[in-house]
Amino acid sequence: MERPVKFLASLSADSVTDMELIKSRISDFKGYGLDGFVFALEDYSDDIEYMSDEFIKKVSEIILYAKSEGLEIWLEAKPTEPPEVGMLSSWLEYDGGTVKQCCSPERSPFDYTNSAVLIDSVLERYKSGLSKEAYGYLAGFTSEVPDFSGQDSEYPAVPWYDELETEYTEEFNGDIFSNLKSLFEDNEDASEFKAWYWQKITDRMGETALISEWCKENEKGYFPQIKTNANPYSQVLQTGSALQYLRRFNLPSVSFSGKTAVSHFLPVSVSSLAKQFGSGTAGASVLGGLGWGIRPGEFEEYMTRLIECGINMFVFHTSFLHLNYKSLSRNQISFPTHITWKKVVPQILERLREKAEDETKRPHKILVVCPTRAIWEHFVPTSDKTISYDYSQNVADICGRLYEMNRRFDLTDEIIFEENADFSGGGMKLGEAEYGTLLTVPGASFSKKGMVAIERAKANGVRILNDIPKSDTEIIPLDQIRQLTKEVVPISTVQDSWTITLPKENRFLLESSYKDGSFICEFNVDDEFDSDLTLLVTDNNNEVSINNILVRPIMNDCLGNYYNITSNVLGGKNTVMASGGDRPVFCLVGDFKVTANQGYRGFDDRQVQTRYDFTVKNTGMDSENNMIRCGYPFCRDYVSAKKVIYIEENINKPQIKLDCSCSAVIEVFFDNESLGFVYEGSETLPLPSIAAEERHLIEIHCYPSAFNAFGRHRSLFGDSENSSGLNLTYGDSQDLKFTLWKIPRDIELIQEF
Repeated sequence: MERPVKFLASLSADSVTDMELIKSRISDFKGYGLDGFVFALEDYSDDIEYMSDEFIKKVSEIILYAKSEGLEIWLEAKPTEPPEVGMLSSWLEYDGGTVKQCCSPERSPFDYTNSAVLIDSVLERYKSGLSKEAYGYLAGFTSEVPDFSGQDSEYPAVPWYDELETEYTEEFNGDIFSNLKSLFEDNEDASEFKAWYWQKITDRMGETALISEWCKENEKGYFPQIKTNANPYSQVLQTGSALQYLRRFNLPSVSFSGKTAVSHFLPVSVSSLAKQFGSGTAGASVLGGLGWGIRPGEFEEYMTRLIECGINMFVFHTSFLHLNYKSLSRNQISFPTHITWKKVVPQILERLREKAEDETKRPHKILVVCPTRAIWEHFVPTSDKTISYDYSQNVADICGRLYEMNRRFDLTDEIIFEENADFSGGGMKLGEAEYGTLLTVPGASFSKKGMVAIERAKANGVRILNDIPKSDTEIIPLDQIRQLTKEVVPISTVQDSWTITLPKENRFLLESSYKDGSFICEFNVDDEFDSDLTLLVTDNNNEVSINNILVRPIMNDCLGNYYNITSNVLGGKNTVMASGGDRPVFCLVGDFKVTANQGYRGFDDRQVQTRYDFTVKNTGMDSENNMIRCGYPFCRDYVSAKKVIYIEENINKPQIKLDCSCSAVIEVFFDNESLGFVYEGSETLPLPSIAAEERHLIEIHCYPSAFNAFGRHRSLFGDSENSSGLNLTYGDSQDLKFTLWKIPRDIELIQEF
C-alpha cells in the first residue's frame, strides 16, 4: 500500500570502501521507520576513483542492499570535475543613474553546459554501468539547481544573458538598452517591459532543467534541490518566480534551512504545482543548516506544518557516514543517526504519517492567484518600499489567514491561470486539479485573456473573491473545540524520591590547537581520580601521544580510534598530541564526571554557561537532579531514575505526565515495561488501570540534548542559534553554553474527561 508521505535520509558518505558500515547505516534507516535514503558523497577521499568501474560496482552493491531492506534509494549526481564554463555569469548593475553590463569568470546560471556534462558523465554512466537489477530498482537522481542570486555587486543588480537583446528586437522591433534603466526605477510606465524582462529571465532559468527531462525520458525520478526565499518578492532575484520555475519539474521541491517555522506560500506553491501539473509528489529537503539542538517536539511541529501545506516527500539532511572533524565543523545535525533522541523517531514518523493520511482526505477547493506579474511590473531591486513589496505581503497575509481558518487551498499566479485554466467540464480546472472558489490576491495584474477567464469561471458557478469574507474567518475547527473542552483532573499520588543511576559512560569533548605540525589539547585530572580513562581520536591516521608517551589504539569504530590512557594520565595537567593525519576531534570517554571549576551561570531559560576550565574527577552526585552540575555537560547517554508510587483509590485509564522541559526525550517504564516516550509538546502516556494501595515501579530514562554532545558550545547564542555545531577554532574568549538536562522532580498522574 502506498504511504501518504515518504521520509528519506540523506546518507553523506566520504567513502564507498567501508561497505559494512554503509550497510549498517541502511539497516538502521529501516529501523528508524524511514522509507528510503539518498546516497550522497561529501568530502569524498576514497582510493576508488569516482565514477570508475569499481566505484559503479560498489554503488550497485549499495542499491541492491537497499532493495533487500525494502528501502527506496536515490543517488545524488555530482560532476566528476567542474566542466568548462560555457557561458560567463553576467548581470546589469545600476551605478549613479547608469546601467553597466558586468561579468565574472563564474558560470552563468543560464549555462546549459553543467547539466549537459552531468548527464553525459554521471547519469549516462550510471545507466550503462550499474547492474541491470540495480539500475532497474534505482528510484532516481537528485542534484543542486542553480539560481542567479550570486552576483557580487555593491550596487543594485539584475541578471542578464546576451540573447535578451535579440529576443527583444524580434518581439518589439526596438532597442532593449534604452529600457534597461527602468528596471532599477519605480516607473509605472515601464511595467510592461519589466514584466516581459522577468518572464524571459524566469523562462530561461527553467530551460536549463535538462536533467529533469533526461530523467523523465529514462523513467527515473528527479528531485531538484532548489533554494529560494519564502515570499514572491524575495524570489524575484533568485529564480524570478518559484511558481513559474518549479512548474518545470515533474517533482517540484524546495530546500528549507534551519528549524524556524516556514511561511505557507512556498510549501503550498510546491504542493499545488505537484497536483496541478506534476506527478502528485511534492518534495522538500529539510534540516539543512540545522544545528544539533532541535528537540523532538520542535521537529514534529515543523514537519506537521509542512505536511499541512501539502508536502508529501521529505529528504532529511544529513546523516554522516563518519562523524569526524570535517563533518562536525559543518555545523550540521546528523539526522537521525547521531541524535540523542533517535529512539523516538519511529514514533514521531508514524504520527506524521497519520497526519498526512488525514490531509489526503481534505479537499483543496480554493485557488489563490498570486500577483507574480504585478510584482514584476513594480519590482525595484534592493528596495522594499515599493508596491511590489506590498503585493507580496498581501500574499503572505491571505495564506496565513486561510491557514489560521483551517482552510486548505492551492496557489497559482496570473500567468499560469491565464494559460491553463479549463472550463470545458462546467466547473474550473487547472491542470489536473478542480476548484470551486477563485481568490485573487489584491494587486493581481490580469491580461484581457485573464479577465475573460475570470468571467468564464463566474459563469460556471465558481465563487470569485478578492479577499476573505469576515463570515468565513469565524469558523473554529472541531478538533480545536474538543481540545478546549477537555477537563484534566490530577490524581493524588504518593511517591518516593528518585533512586538515580548515573550514565554508564561519560564524555568530555576536548578543545585543540595546531602547533609545530601537531594538534594539541590539554585536560586536567583530579589527584584522587582512580578510574579507567579512554581517549577517542576521530582521525584514523594520527600518531597519538599522551604526556609525550606514544600510545596505540585498542579498538576502533565508525567514530575513530580508542586509546587506553589510564596508566599515562597524571594528576593535574595532561597533554595530548596527534600528528600525521587530518585534524581530529579529541574526546575522553569513561566513568568520570567533568567539574566546571568556575561553576555555571544562567544564559537563558534553557541554557547555562561556563568557561572552558574543567577537571576530570571520580563520579558522584553534586546535585539532586541537575546532570550538568553533576558533571555530565558533554554526555550523550541517558540517566536512569526509579521510584515507587501508589494511589489511595481505584482509577481507570490514568495517564502519567512528566516535565520534559529539561530533557530531549524521556522513556517511561511502568513495572519494568516500556510505555513509550514523552517530550515537550507530548508529555503524557496512558497507564493501565491502578488499584488503591497497589505499589508500582516507575522508571525513567532521561536523554540529554545532542547539542551538549556535538554542538557549537562557543556560539554567541548557543543552542538558540539555528545553525549550531562543533567548531574548535573559536578560541576560549567566550563562554561555553550547554542545554539544561535535569531529572523531573516528581511525576504527575492525571485523568482526562
